[in-house]
Amino acid sequence: MSQSAARREPSAEAVYARAGGDGRGRQIHAGQRRAPRIGAEDRTADELEQIRSSRRDIATGIVRVVPLQISRRARRHAQDRVAEARGEALDLSNDGLVYVCDRVNDRLQVFTPQGKFVKEIFVAPDSLGDGSTWDVAFSRDAQQKYMFLADGRNQKLRIFDRQSLTELTNFGEGGHYPGQFYSMHSIATDSKGNLYTTETYQGRRVQRFVYKGLAPVTKKEQGAGGVWPKS
Repeated sequence: MSQSAARREPSAEAVYARAGGDGRGRQIHAGQRRAPRIGAEDRTADELEQIRSSRRDIATGIVRVVPLQISRRARRHAQDRVAEARGEALDLSNDGLVYVCDRVNDRLQVFTPQGKFVKEIFVAPDSLGDGSTWDVAFSRDAQQKYMFLADGRNQKLRIFDRQSLTELTNFGEGGHYPGQFYSMHSIATDSKGNLYTTETYQGRRVQRFVYKGLAPVTKKEQGAGGVWPKS
């Protein structure tokens, strides 16, 4: 794959996933879908904050989403519904939907900016404890076809088709090595399609997962080995 192809934004047919165990993007999910290859690099909280400052305060975890194209009244209604859902985090999609992480109930809900319920999914509903839905982010293609979910209870980064809310694949496991997680708390994407994660409690770490182009995928549970740096 050429360098220019590896850096392009994910297309409408792309699926975000990690690199294969050989570090060169082996197949990792069934079907004809394609997935970008990514690798892990540690990054400082300051670097992540530069990317995510418009969405979340890194030090306090306070969400600071300010939708610019909806009214204050509509924003207030959405915030009221977030409170009812015991929301941990939220994000606003390009098509004007509000995605809310109801963490302790293992649930992600979708609302209009006016607070009208649209749909929901339950993620690993037997998680208990801290719950499975800690933060949400979207791919950077215009349609935001893919949704990324931080599951800090089960130590996984989950990738969904945003429209159907179908989980396509996931990667990660418990631990402190690259590609492993200890209570992944926050997730963000940058303009190049790279993924950034933070870890809370004793994790105390930021990781960057580098977008490396598209590749077929062959299984849902990816583990962590394929994203380890090779040098």
